[in-house]
This record gives sequence, C-alpha cells and structure tokens, in this order.
Amino acid sequence: VVLYTLTPAGRRYVARIRHIEFLDDTQGTAALNHYKRLGWYDRMLEEIDTVRGERTGLGNGEWAPYVLNVRFRPEDIEWYPPNTFAEAADPVLHYNRYQLIELNNEAVLPATINTRRPVRKGQNLPPIHDSYFRSGASGRECSPEHGIMQAALHEELKVEYPDANIIFEDNFVDVTVTTQTETILFEVKSDLCTRRVLRLAIGQLLEYAYYWNEAPEKTVRLVAVGRTALSPEDERYLQYLTEKLNIPLEYRQVKLPSET
Repeated sequence: VVLYTLTPAGRRYVARIRHIEFLDDTQGTAALNHYKRLGWYDRMLEEIDTVRGERTGLGNGEWAPYVLNVRFRPEDIEWYPPNTFAEAADPVLHYNRYQLIELNNEAVLPATINTRRPVRKGQNLPPIHDSYFRSGASGRECSPEHGIMQAALHEELKVEYPDANIIFEDNFVDVTVTTQTETILFEVKSDLCTRRVLRLAIGQLLEYAYYWNEAPEKTVRLVAVGRTALSPEDERYLQYLTEKLNIPLEYRQVKLPSET
C-alpha cells in the first residue's frame, strides 16, 4: 500500500507499507476489543477531543463503521524522502479522493529510503545498563540485564581477542568481533530458559550474517549468548544444527555479576 498526501506544493508520497493484512469483521472486532482492554481505544477518543473532533464518528456505521480494518508491523513501513512529489506521469495524479486503487504492473513509483538493511553505527563500549527501547528488525524493550551481559561479555572478549576489533550494536548486532581471519557475531538474550535464548537468537544471527550481504569472505561464527548452561536437550539440538545443517552456531554462557 502506497500512501500520499495533498499539499500546496503538490501530491507528496509519504510511505509504502509492505505485507499489510486486511481484517475481516471477526478479526476487526477481536482487535478492537483488545484495544479497549488495554485502554488504547479510550486514548484514541481523547486524541479526537484534543483536536476538537467528533468522537461519535469513531465506529459510526454511516461515516466509518470499522475502527480497525488493517494491520502491519512497524518494520514493514518504508518512508519516502520528505520532498518526494508526484511527477507528471505518476498514477496518483489522476485520482481525486483517498481510496484504494489497484495499480497495474507498469506503474512506476519513486523508491523509498529504507528498502535496504536498517543501519546503526556501532560503538566501542557496551551500551548503558538502563532499560531502553530498541527498534532494529523488531522493536522491543531491552532489559537492564541485557546491557549488563554485554558489559560482562566485553570484559571476557578483551582478554580472548586482545588484537580484535570489538564493536557493539553495529547494524543492530549486539556484539561483533572482527579478527584477521574471522568475524564473530554475538546475540545476547537475558532469558533464563536456554531453549528460548536459542529460539530468539538463531533467526537474528542468520539474518545478520547472510540475509543482507553476499557470502562473506572471512569465516563467520554465530554465537547465542545466554545466562544459564545448556541442558542435554539443548546440546543435542545445537549439535544437530551444527553437524547436520552445517550452521556455524555456538552457545556461550555469560553470567550476571550477582550470579558468579
């Protein structure tokens, strides 16, 4: 879905939303009930009041019967540069109201600015230990334990790899260690359940290492980092992935200072 707006300077492209889902009546009702349970619906009404709107219009069968009718993930939004205006041949110039228009395959639209991998510049020191919100591939709140584990891992890696380049949060990778012969990616999870650590970390590590770039020249190692030791079932699972599927995956335990 491509969104545009009308401005005095012309029709400006706003964003493109990938993988959008249109909700049926049952899904829309269930989502609205969830909004009401969490207080989000009341917040929407308050925002209408703030701009002196008519709150009875929300869900009104005559104006807009569906309060919620689509859903998508924030990471699937691709933004257009601020001054991307429709040009003479653009199809959106031919429509005079906001409606869903199915464009033919020949329609050419401007390129968005974040169709490639999200980028974040790394740093040489671990992030602060306070809880913080991390966007990246999927927005989430990182606990203070996450930062403490990164700091503890940093101390260990400085001893193990004294001549290596150790970077934190480079392109959202928790820790990247680069030596002359290999690149090691560490994904830190503060969960106590090692099975959950592996479940959450493996997908991210594979994407960081192989999705965006060509096959790396250096040897790559992927390390899931958790607080607890692997169980026999965890070890068997990890061994299967490394031996049968040939994934260069490892697990590393890093305890919090209070756990040592």
